Amino acid sequence: MRNENDVIIKWKQQNIMYFHTILLVFSLIRLNTGEQDILYPYPSIRHHLDPRRSHRYVRDCQHGKEHGNLTHETIKTLNSSKEIQVNYFRKDFTGFGLQFGHHSIIKDPASMISIHQPLDGGCQNLSTSTVKDTAIQNGCYIATNAGFFVPSDRSPYGACLGNIISDSKIIRKTGIQNANFGIRRDGSIVIGYLSEDEVTETKNPFIQLVTGVGWIIRNGKSYVTESIKAECEDTQTTSSMARFFSVQSARTLLGVDGNGYVHLVTVDGKTDSRGINLPAAVKYLIEQGVQNAINLDGGGSATYVINSTVVNYPSDTHHDQPEILVPRKVSSIICVKKEMNGDVTPEHVASLSYCCNRNYLLIIGLTVIIGFSCLLHVHFYTLYQHYRNKVKDLLSGQQKKEALQSLLQQANNELSSEFDSDFDDFEDDDL
Repeated sequence: MRNENDVIIKWKQQNIMYFHTILLVFSLIRLNTGEQDILYPYPSIRHHLDPRRSHRYVRDCQHGKEHGNLTHETIKTLNSSKEIQVNYFRKDFTGFGLQFGHHSIIKDPASMISIHQPLDGGCQNLSTSTVKDTAIQNGCYIATNAGFFVPSDRSPYGACLGNIISDSKIIRKTGIQNANFGIRRDGSIVIGYLSEDEVTETKNPFIQLVTGVGWIIRNGKSYVTESIKAECEDTQTTSSMARFFSVQSARTLLGVDGNGYVHLVTVDGKTDSRGINLPAAVKYLIEQGVQNAINLDGGGSATYVINSTVVNYPSDTHHDQPEILVPRKVSSIICVKKEMNGDVTPEHVASLSYCCNRNYLLIIGLTVIIGFSCLLHVHFYTLYQHYRNKVKDLLSGQQKKEALQSLLQQANNELSSEFDSDFDDFEDDDL
């Protein structure tokens, strides 16, 4: 019995050794990919993956006379248009000096904004891709990084965090309460904390939904303090979350103004040296008229693409050439398209089916008519040739008959004249 226990213990030790060896290899591979600018709000993956922050907890954190138990805000877009405003800015944020960023305003978010992941599976396959590549795959004119995911120094690398709904398809849902940005079927925009029942609602479902960390502006006022309380449940995490909100770094922000126009902002930076913190971001967004906003993944993930070109300065570096900045591969993107790409309703599907069926029948009808016309043409052409040849033969025979009659008539005339001549001579001799 003791020998069996020794064998089992030895087998476990060997497996543990192999496991640590594999982890070491993966760590070396990751270290060889260059410097990673990781801006992550949680002290551990376990903290984020465990649904410890219930919706009731979040509601209690936000309880007050101003908002009551309402944990999110709903905004309708007014005077929508297909116009996209794209601005590049250089701004001296107080305490941070001159910083650079990009700011786009989308005036018809319901039909122009969508959430996408890499085509090879994204969250389901722990797949990541650069914002540029995913944008090209999905035909995006403007694109930025979107939701948080497990960074390269932790496992499972590439796993998506928070809720993700893409073109009405639920990619991932979670009971964890984080700040969400969503667009419902009726075009309304929702920002705030959502229960799982609200995420999966079917009466007016979400067609796009992404989760960030930090509801930073609510109804035109800073909501940073309340958001830190809602995001954290214990002292240890509060300390980590407070640093996440206050550290200078690259940021990606998503908000909506009083008209229901969506503001998509990326500020360049590098954690602890360049960029802005979330209180400074709040001040800038409020100056731009933003009423509600959330914070998306930042640090080395912050990437801004316009027309298939990376136009900002991501903070990750190349493993062979540290002076070269490279875009990070991410798990999801915010996509802005110039053409319509809104929710496809059953009525729209029915109209598309009707149009397609009508065109299909029209093509078949035209094909039948053209084919029948070709058959008639061949048939009548054959008949025409047949009767033409017959008429030709008849005409040729009539000419021959007339020629023969003419020859016979000529011969008859000649014979008649000779006979008359002989008869005259015979009569003269007799006389």
